[in-house]
Amino acid sequence: MTDLRDLITEMADELDHNRQCLLDDRRVTHPLADKARAVLARWGNHSAPQPIPVSERLPGPEDCDAEGRCWLGGEQFAPGDPTWILGFAVWAKRFPEIHRYWLPAHALPVPEEVA
Repeated sequence: MTDLRDLITEMADELDHNRQCLLDDRRVTHPLADKARAVLARWGNHSAPQPIPVSERLPGPEDCDAEGRCWLGGEQFAPGDPTWILGFAVWAKRFPEIHRYWLPAHALPVPEEVA
């Protein structure tokens, strides 16, 4: 799993370097570098959640949202790279061959609806 903090830091550093090199249009790299630094400041201090194997422990009510859902991951599309869905915790028990990992509902941010 890629360390997002390192990736964002590297991207911001590259943008800063390129801003110095590009004489034609610094407006493009300047807002991008600022945005990358803002993302790093907002999300870079959190450690990445570690997936919990279903074989180790099933999610309990304390791991779920108000509807009884948590993040379920499985490698059905790419071995070694789980695909995550916000699904009902009971699915982990019923379909352990599909949903091999889980994370608490609060572990990953849910995108907000854009009006």
